[in-house]
Amino acid sequence: MFWSLVIAIILFVIDSICAIAGVAQVGIIIIFVLAVLATALSAGVWLYIKIKKTNRKLTQ
Repeated sequence: MFWSLVIAIILFVIDSICAIAGVAQVGIIIIFVLAVLATALSAGVWLYIKIKKTNRKLTQ
């Protein structure tokens, strides 16, 4: 979950630079989609690892 926060902050900084440069609309949409995908991916990986560890504890 930590990494999704880091990615979101980095993307927010890139988004701010894009907005200043004047390519805001397309940049914001692309970066928002990437941020959502990155967060979903990291959350999915985190949940997968959690479930694997829980299953290992249950089987032992």
